[in-house]
Amino acid sequence: MAAAAASSGRASVCWLLACCLIGAGRAGKRKEKSDDERDTVKMQHHSFLAPMDYTSLLDDWVVSGASIFEKERLLLHPGVPDRSGFAWSKLPLLTADFQVIFHLRVTAGPRTGSEDKVPADQALAFWHVEENMSAALDEGRVIKANTWTEGILEQGFGFVGSKGNFRGTGVVLSMASAPFNPAALGSTIAGITNDGSRTFVYGQEAPAMTCRFDFRNTLNAAQLKIRFRPDAVEVSMKQSPSLSWQECFKIDRTTSPVKPGGYIGFTARSGSPPPGGASDAVSIVEVDVSNFDENVIGEDMKDGRYVQDPRRV
Repeated sequence: MAAAAASSGRASVCWLLACCLIGAGRAGKRKEKSDDERDTVKMQHHSFLAPMDYTSLLDDWVVSGASIFEKERLLLHPGVPDRSGFAWSKLPLLTADFQVIFHLRVTAGPRTGSEDKVPADQALAFWHVEENMSAALDEGRVIKANTWTEGILEQGFGFVGSKGNFRGTGVVLSMASAPFNPAALGSTIAGITNDGSRTFVYGQEAPAMTCRFDFRNTLNAAQLKIRFRPDAVEVSMKQSPSLSWQECFKIDRTTSPVKPGGYIGFTARSGSPPPGGASDAVSIVEVDVSNFDENVIGEDMKDGRYVQDPRRV
């Protein structure tokens, strides 16, 4: 009887161990949550929308050049040739798993109805880079230069108003042609990445990915969604809030993962119009940045206002 009981006990232990192993195996195979299932948190100090409070926004952002926060928009630059737009967040993103949606208006003048009248070198760029660009530009040096363009070029800000040498990702929106291919008419989006080993020159190097997107003179503000994960950056677009997102391209970042601590920003150049043409006016009317990593706080404040998980604030 004792032997039978011992044998029964061993069988029970083996059965329990088997159940635990099966359960662990099933847990290991659990599907990763989709974006819709995640508990996302909007990052207030990296986001903005109308009506805009100029004073509070300048606590979080640096604007320079032709850029200015107005009540209904961030005007990157008016429809005037040879102007630079510059708007960078002062604070790093503390996550590598996040999403940026921004709404833009690109307004053409009356002389730019046809695409061949738009400056071939006009572009807008969104950035996520390792360097704090809000502190990198010495505006005092720029002001002392003969022209604003000359002043930023002296400091290396020669690629769509930002640095051609960077570590991170850029999404470039070209008004008139595929970036780096002036012969191709039509507004487009290009994705570029850099590890700091080279200096991009607009029009001279092929981007990683491109797609066509008619974002000029849209009835409503056009939208761009950029989904950052450590191993990839996905870009989607739509011309109006009522439309569905259209996938544009995906940039593989497995060999150079997206890291926490990066800075986001917008830069632009109004370019040099051809005879009879004019530059577009470029505005950002809303930016929505959300953290998808449920295990980290996506942003922090230098004054210590975030003393707890912002999900509970």
